[in-house]
Amino acid sequence: MYVYIGESIMLLAADIVAIMAKGRIDLSSDQAARSVHASSVALLESGGYKSVVVTENTLYLSPFSSSTLKKRIDDHYF
Repeated sequence: MYVYIGESIMLLAADIVAIMAKGRIDLSSDQAARSVHASSVALLESGGYKSVVVTENTLYLSPFSSSTLKKRIDDHYF
């Protein structure tokens, strides 16, 4: 099953490692900067982001809230 996360990006649900609310992750910290450097980051909307979708190789900054994305996955699996 695929999940639409914004900007015409659809990810295979099985490839998603984590979905975190914007307030739960600080992308300005040194540790986050090292993590971001090791993987690529995709900002999906120029107006900002509400959640971070983590896959093995990429961090997607999604305009949708983490609860909205979780609901989309749950609605298809359960």
